[in-house]
This record gives sequence, C-alpha cells and structure tokens, in this order.
Amino acid sequence: MGSIIYQATDLKDRRTELLSAAAAGGALVRAVDGTALVFTRLDHVETDRFVAGWSLALHQAGEGRSDVRLGWLQSFDADDRAECLRDLWEAIEAVAGGTETNDAFDSVLAEWRATARALRDSDHRDVLLGDVSTNDFVPAERPQ
Repeated sequence: MGSIIYQATDLKDRRTELLSAAAAGGALVRAVDGTALVFTRLDHVETDRFVAGWSLALHQAGEGRSDVRLGWLQSFDADDRAECLRDLWEAIEAVAGGTETNDAFDSVLAEWRATARALRDSDHRDVLLGDVSTNDFVPAERPQ
C-alpha cells in the first residue's frame, strides 16, 4: 500500500486514482467516522484468508491438535507426520510469498492425503513399509 491516505470524499473526486492504487496492492481510505478501510484486489484477500486458515490448521497439527481437515495425519508415525507438516508449511509459505498459487498447496495436500489413505489399509501398509530383500525380486523375461 502506498503512503497516501484517501478520504471518503476521494471516492468521488479521485476514484480513478484510488481504484488504480487498490488494484496495484491496496489503498487506505479513512471513513468519515475515522474508520480505516482497505481497498484491494479480491484475489489478495482470498489468498490471505487461505494462508491464514491453513497456517492455523498446520500450527495446531504441529502441536498435536488437529482439525477436521487434517485428521488423516493420524495415519502417519511421528517422522512421517513431521515430514508431511514440513512439506505443507513449505507449500503454504510459497503461496504466502506469491511464488505459488493455492493450487500448488492443494496438490501437495492431495499427495499426502493419498499416502495416508494407502497407509490406512494394513495390506498396503505392509507392502509400502515392509522390508525388502533380494529374494523379493525375480528376473524378468523379455516379452515375445
């Protein structure tokens, strides 16, 4: 936001300038009663809300308090849960920093949820986390 503080009368007298400032990052408008109002792009507000909501959920999950959106974290052991939370924090920080979109975070989230679903099934869990030895492999013949 720029250093200009617009007045309520500027909504009429300097509307083009005010809207340009709002589109460029934000415009501060002082209402008649002294209330400070911010005019900005809707996508900035939506991203801020997205980041704030997920940051709270990730913080709570890191402290062992999980909300409904992250209940599936219980499928992981402590190391995997910590790795998942690190990946999610990195993704949300990239969204907050403007280098990634919400979709990038959603993609990381979906990948970890898929892993959690696979680990909930005991047969899948044994295959995914079981020990591997050379006896588990056999030579493959070239297809005809």
